[in-house]
Amino acid sequence: MIRSLLLTHPEVEFLWWMDSDSMFTDLAFELPWEQYAPFNLVMHGWNDMVYDDRNWIALNTDSFLLRNCQWSLDLLDAHPSSAMGPATSCDGADRRTHLRWSEPSLGREVALWMLDAVAEARGYNMRRVRANLYQIMAALSWVADVVRWAEDTRAWRNPSATILAHGVLLTSSWSITSLKH
Repeated sequence: MIRSLLLTHPEVEFLWWMDSDSMFTDLAFELPWEQYAPFNLVMHGWNDMVYDDRNWIALNTDSFLLRNCQWSLDLLDAHPSSAMGPATSCDGADRRTHLRWSEPSLGREVALWMLDAVAEARGYNMRRVRANLYQIMAALSWVADVVRWAEDTRAWRNPSATILAHGVLLTSSWSITSLKH
């Protein structure tokens, strides 16, 4: 996918890859482009593990910058996953077994909770307001159903239901009047 993005957009100098569970917390952040000018790949990692131990596991591939150049295309071609085809679901699990500090991947509900936590600082969350509105509408929908049923009964839209409703009404009123005497 990254290779096809680089090839279909030659006008783009850098591709910034971010996993779907990444999130911006500082929207005013600007990349220091002049600092990255001499590099084709910018990736976060733990220096001691990468350079001293020569351990590739120490690289964080959740977010990285990749220059749109021949070197990047060669790197993508040389990567083992390109030779094996698309990555499988067990691929990440195999790598995670090598990590002492590994954590389970975040589910959708955790990501939504994180979005709520960020919005708490602002004091207003449109997603939560919408969810609360839907809950209120669902709780009060029976009122609309009763009103609609009463109107259908009054207008004789379903004659058998109307006769049945009138019969129940007459029976209940007769039983109430008979209890008074």
